[in-house]
Amino acid sequence: KPLGPLEKEEDRRRLFNHMEGLTLHWRYKNWSPGPYDSICYLWKVSKYFALGPRGGSAKVGLYFDCRLCPDIHTDWRNRPYGQFLFVDLTLLVLSLLSLVLTGKAIWKSLRQYREAKRLVQETSTWAPTTAHAPKITWEGIPSSEKLAFFDLWFIATILGDAFNIVASCLSIMRQFNRDVPLYNNLFAGLGCMMVWFQMCRYFRYQRNIYTLITTLSRAVPIGAKVTINTLPIFFGFVFLSVSLYAGNSSFYGNVDKASVTLFSVLNGDSIYIDEKAMAVTNKWISLVFLLAFITVGMFVIRNMF
Repeated sequence: KPLGPLEKEEDRRRLFNHMEGLTLHWRYKNWSPGPYDSICYLWKVSKYFALGPRGGSAKVGLYFDCRLCPDIHTDWRNRPYGQFLFVDLTLLVLSLLSLVLTGKAIWKSLRQYREAKRLVQETSTWAPTTAHAPKITWEGIPSSEKLAFFDLWFIATILGDAFNIVASCLSIMRQFNRDVPLYNNLFAGLGCMMVWFQMCRYFRYQRNIYTLITTLSRAVPIGAKVTINTLPIFFGFVFLSVSLYAGNSSFYGNVDKASVTLFSVLNGDSIYIDEKAMAVTNKWISLVFLLAFITVGMFVIRNMF
């Protein structure tokens, strides 16, 4: 077919050589038999080819969306999500109720916090100061003691309820042929994950079972500090690997891929495969790079954790 200004092969070559990416869009319909009526599905598919400026392999992404055909009316019982309408409504009501109860619990904790603050301030004004009983002021109480008035599990509860409310609303909208973003499954998964995480809060009454949460609460602040200190070293190796091997190995085609690859190497995974891919550029440089990264990463950074 005529291509207009791209009729000549030279013009097409010039266009493709200067392109950063190419996206193909197409739609199609299919009908699926159901117990009450045939169901029409409309599929929207996009395929994206990201062409890096350095050449090499192209990054390919495939995105698709499936929904009911907007011009087809079918029995709601025969819709792919119609049978879950009662479940969505139940989840929505329970999440809203849980959010209200959590808000009441937070308000109660806030009142206790204010009452304790008032009592400490009143006591500090008239209580005598002695060597054996120093005066206690509200400002002198550690922040960890003040946070004890609030249950940190409230954060997980609020996040879980919020995710479930959004997922339920999107699922209900989808049953009426509304445009629903692709993040519906993400919200549903996050809500389910947070609900399961909250089950750990009931283990704190048994210290033997609650060991994992206690260990994490003490280790996370220390681990966060060590991680911040080691990130510059890790990303230094990442950018060096991209500079050396991006043109010859798909494992190091960009910063994202190089980060995943070096993290795998840091955990002892696929070292031999990566070494063979690196050796295409220069065997000795690749050997020195891997030895330096493994020495610093495995023997120093990992032992700090």
